[in-house]
Amino acid sequence: MYEELIVADTETASIEGGVCDLAVVVLDRNFNQLAAVESLIDPERPISPQASGIHHITDEMVAHEPTMAEFLDLYGNPFDRPNPIIGGHNIQFDIRVLGDLIPAEHRKLCTLKLARILWPDAPDHKLQTLRYMFRLDAGDAHRAMGDVRVCVSLLRMVRDQMGHDLESLMGLLSKPISLDTKMPFGKHQGEALKDLPISYVRWALANMTTLDNDLREALASRIN
Repeated sequence: MYEELIVADTETASIEGGVCDLAVVVLDRNFNQLAAVESLIDPERPISPQASGIHHITDEMVAHEPTMAEFLDLYGNPFDRPNPIIGGHNIQFDIRVLGDLIPAEHRKLCTLKLARILWPDAPDHKLQTLRYMFRLDAGDAHRAMGDVRVCVSLLRMVRDQMGHDLESLMGLLSKPISLDTKMPFGKHQGEALKDLPISYVRWALANMTTLDNDLREALASRIN
């Protein structure tokens, strides 16, 4: 039985990494909050203008904030908990940039995949789209704790309206996404995966580095 979910989000200095904002909320299996921590982080590298354009964090804002090593000295590793699940929107990105802070054995709950499964016909499955579609509780868009709060609100809505606890959601997430899901980018953005030309599907699988694992698996099922 699943007992705890750690919902996390990062903002970074660039697409390559360099955490400059970190938020973590620990929930029990019914999505009640147990603990929370957040901090701006000195990424020890310049923040790119493109990244600042998304999260509005600048080099000046993090100049006197703790480095990741100093944050860990202050708060400990918030992911070092016994046998939890790590969750968030497109959580694989956060896992990649947090590196060794996330034990490899932690199971994953991706709210991006959850949204694709539950609402395949949504215009898109971006976190801020879901926020306004469902009038979710939220903080600042594209800041770490703001995005975590939207994820938590989304999970609580699914609990209240669909009766899912943490264990049943993990069962749901073990399934592939529907081919009714819309392509989120590219030439055929907004078209259902099932309607994409096979030639495009083959090209996307061979060339699109932006395909996440769930999209790749769904597209691959078109040609297998």
